[in-house]
Amino acid sequence: MKISGYLFLSAALLMMYSCNQSPKHPQANYIQQPAATAMTEESISLLADSIDVNISKFEKQTSLVFQSDNHAMYVERYSYNGKPVMYASYTDDISKGNVQQRYYFQNDSLLLLREHKRSGNDADQRFTDTYTYLRNNIPFKIDSRTAGNENELTRKGFHNIKPDPAVSENKAPYQKSIQVFEDALQQKDQFDMRFADYIAAGEESYIQLKSNAQNGYSASVMVETPDALIDSLIKSPSSFKNEKIRFQWKVMDKEAIYVPVASRMTSASGLKR
Repeated sequence: MKISGYLFLSAALLMMYSCNQSPKHPQANYIQQPAATAMTEESISLLADSIDVNISKFEKQTSLVFQSDNHAMYVERYSYNGKPVMYASYTDDISKGNVQQRYYFQNDSLLLLREHKRSGNDADQRFTDTYTYLRNNIPFKIDSRTAGNENELTRKGFHNIKPDPAVSENKAPYQKSIQVFEDALQQKDQFDMRFADYIAAGEESYIQLKSNAQNGYSASVMVETPDALIDSLIKSPSSFKNEKIRFQWKVMDKEAIYVPVASRMTSASGLKR
């Protein structure tokens, strides 16, 4: 009897992380799946759903929360054996609204972009889901739905949008987005964060960081529990001015929070949305 596509894909991912799995070839079942170029809309969706279900089992890295004028964003990267299986980005923009994106991969091939967007003002909000299916980084199918609230959105069906030929012939937009995500995670280029100031205002204290690049981003990190590094920043902030400082953080409620050295919490853990 043939195993259904859903069971095959789900079982493959679950077996990758099973404690009873053979240690020699942990990706054997996963590699046996069809090549990315041969996958259909249905098989891509099932693979993405399986990644979502098993998201806690992947290696996770989270960027700082970056600000620029009326724009804020941060990125998560989920990987297996060092290779990304999904990037998630969260953006708040005064003009564009709130946008959440998830980029799904098989091996090094981008297969699916799922975007959830909230736009408009309190009196006239619009919610939109857009799913873009790709082969060789080129869209072959786009589904979308729009509603006035979240509950209505989940009840609506998708309608098909014809891919823009200009985008279909140009892989750059997707490659550029992934490069921006990696720069944010690695703090490179416009995200090259350097110490700017330490601000203590009542019960709230913040590490202020600023990009070393012109017109780059800034970032602030709330300090709840000081440690030796924080003591040094308080006593002699000028000694660290424009220097790259290394520390751990977690993101909670879209805010970066400092993790002291003595804490057992890992960098970028504890995300709450």
